[in-house]
Amino acid sequence: MMNLEMVEQLRQVTAGSLNGTISFPEVVGNLLQFGIGLYHVDFIRNEETFYSRTNESHVESIPKLWNSMGNSFDASEIGRAVLASQTEGQSFPAFVDRVVQAGCVGYFAYLDGRKVVYLGKLGEEHVENFPQ
Repeated sequence: MMNLEMVEQLRQVTAGSLNGTISFPEVVGNLLQFGIGLYHVDFIRNEETFYSRTNESHVESIPKLWNSMGNSFDASEIGRAVLASQTEGQSFPAFVDRVVQAGCVGYFAYLDGRKVVYLGKLGEEHVENFPQ
């Protein structure tokens, strides 16, 4: 279990990401600074779970940010959504709507490993490495 100060910092980063005041690179930088090595976003349960390098975890509820969940996994569309976030300033809610409509049920962001693995309902995966 994480201490209350850490939980509050995670809530602030989550809120900033959701309202568009913190970009994905800033989110990553903040989480790394807080000692978070990876996190998992679950679009079915509307949760985000943070895992520290000392094996502590914290679950935070997130609002439903999409209109409908796609029935088939479209890795190409997920890649385009990632690129739009990196190069066009796409908001996190818009990104979430796109990847969920592309059949993504969640993802693991491996901050220390510098990659994100997007997951589909049937075990499909799409891996995006962090840009250099």
